[in-house]
Amino acid sequence: MAGIDFTTEAQDLWKNTQAKYLKKAPAPLVVLSERHKWPTVNRRLQKDKIVIQGGPKVSLGITIRGSTGTTHVAPGQIRDYSVADVRETLDMPWVTSSVDDVLFYREFLTNVKAGGEQLYNLAKQRLCDAIYRQADDLESRAWKSPDSSTDKLNPCGYPYYITPITGAQVTAQGGAGKGLHQGANPYYSDGNVAANCAGVDASLDKNKLFRNYNDTWSNATGDITASDVRAISRALRAIKFEVPFSAKGMVEAVKGGNMRGCTNETLIANLEEQLRANNDNLGTDIVKYQNMVLINGAPIEKIDDLDADTTNPLYLIDEDQIVPVVLQGDFFRRQGPMTDARQPDTMVTLTWLTYNYAVLNRRALAIISYVAAA
Repeated sequence: MAGIDFTTEAQDLWKNTQAKYLKKAPAPLVVLSERHKWPTVNRRLQKDKIVIQGGPKVSLGITIRGSTGTTHVAPGQIRDYSVADVRETLDMPWVTSSVDDVLFYREFLTNVKAGGEQLYNLAKQRLCDAIYRQADDLESRAWKSPDSSTDKLNPCGYPYYITPITGAQVTAQGGAGKGLHQGANPYYSDGNVAANCAGVDASLDKNKLFRNYNDTWSNATGDITASDVRAISRALRAIKFEVPFSAKGMVEAVKGGNMRGCTNETLIANLEEQLRANNDNLGTDIVKYQNMVLINGAPIEKIDDLDADTTNPLYLIDEDQIVPVVLQGDFFRRQGPMTDARQPDTMVTLTWLTYNYAVLNRRALAIISYVAAA
């Protein structure tokens, strides 16, 4: 291989080796990871779950308010007609996730001389490392709001659309277990409140249907009491919606078939402790099935990224209602290998994903977390 052209022959051979790995079921690698699960990456960022769009930004039209033009009338009664503005357009910026896997020329020469299988194994290692790094970042950002009002690099994750209760709301509703659809404009990760949610000001009364359900726990420790079980049951009832029979086929009901609870280790451990104690006060609302806690049939899973949240949040998410929207042509697109004049002894392959998350029905989302009355 002496004198091989690194910018042509080596790139072709490395690209073909990568393609062989992507198409062929490889011998399994052992990869050590701090993260236990990848629920967003494994369930949501799949071809059959995403929405493909073009254009300069993510855009989605929703019916957000009702009109007032319906009434019972007498025969021949004169009526006044009007056209109500019932729609809003949700706008989110495109954000891009990119990861690289790199090969140095010296590594290429060393491994290609040892035979194609060794080069193939190196391709596996580099690509697996890149996949894990990108998956970890995608999963982490799915459980965060953008960093601030000026953050255009990071996506609108679940917390952006699911606003927790405030101390004032706890006081107004009379304590725990009396939640309402009152989650208005979201919080950024820096703690500041956004002026709107995806372009819609949910604090305005005319947009009150664009609010999520929220409530508080009875205590700050994450202990699950009978009143907390009732609060969860109340929340699950509050975020399911049927449609009139005459609208079936045009409007999709929110039945909660893909409802899932997401929380931290503290809450999961306390739920399991209650099950082990066989607490009759809990009734049959909380059960365990195939090593997973179920509340009223909804599976509850631990999310690594929520472990540091001392409010012990329980997100109740109908996964049909928050969808990944992907820019056409940029769904885990592979580019390369390429060389750079600044690093001529390096080949880089990039993987691109341009996307953001959009909400379809914010009323089908809920959060229960501990917030003291104020």
